[in-house]
Amino acid sequence: MVTRRRRYPVGIQTFSEIIEKGYVYVDKTDLVWQLADYAKYIFLTRPRRFGKSLLSSTLHSYFAGERDLFEGLKIMELEQEWKHYPVLHFDLSDAKHMPAEEVRKDLGRIIKPYENIYGNDPDETSPGMRMAGLVNRAYEQTGEQVVVIIDEYDAPLLDDGRVVTEFGKAKCAGGRTDIMVWMPDTIYVFELKAGGTAEEALKQIDDKGYAIPYASDGRKIVKVSVAFNTITQTIESWQSDIQKS
Repeated sequence: MVTRRRRYPVGIQTFSEIIEKGYVYVDKTDLVWQLADYAKYIFLTRPRRFGKSLLSSTLHSYFAGERDLFEGLKIMELEQEWKHYPVLHFDLSDAKHMPAEEVRKDLGRIIKPYENIYGNDPDETSPGMRMAGLVNRAYEQTGEQVVVIIDEYDAPLLDDGRVVTEFGKAKCAGGRTDIMVWMPDTIYVFELKAGGTAEEALKQIDDKGYAIPYASDGRKIVKVSVAFNTITQTIESWQSDIQKS
């Protein structure tokens, strides 16, 4: 008897394709269930090739109620309802190396298929307005909460076709900032506080002088403080303030 070897899903990031074609799949669907029941908003930042796109696809299938794809997986022991929610799944990976106007057009392109399903309003002229209208109509037509999944969310941010946005940390006399973001017209100075308050984090930016080295840069300097709740492991609060010249 010949045993058929299962193939590894190299370069495949679609959950349904992996399951339907019998590729090797490491079952972490119990964690998917926990994640889905964990918080209203989830922001995932992990290294490249870490599996974010596959996770996005798995969440899509789960929220779309595609129960058959999950037969034999751990989530079947946890999920009882298998409700079908309207899912708006966007992939921004094609919006790289584009000027701002082209990014707007690309956003319109990926919104359009869902407008074909849920309708559109000619008064909604910007991508943001179209997106808000789309969510409202999907909810009104289905009566269910709308699931919005955005993959490769940072693609249009990292390179607008003219200047590359830089992320990193920076040292100064008072210590090291947690996150620095340099954009064409703005510099963001972030301080993250676990177990503390946003007020304390903002005060630390001022007390340590994290923004001082950029005072003569010419760009607007925005200080951002974020406080994390160590028990719920979510963002507790955040504040921002524009550095006075």
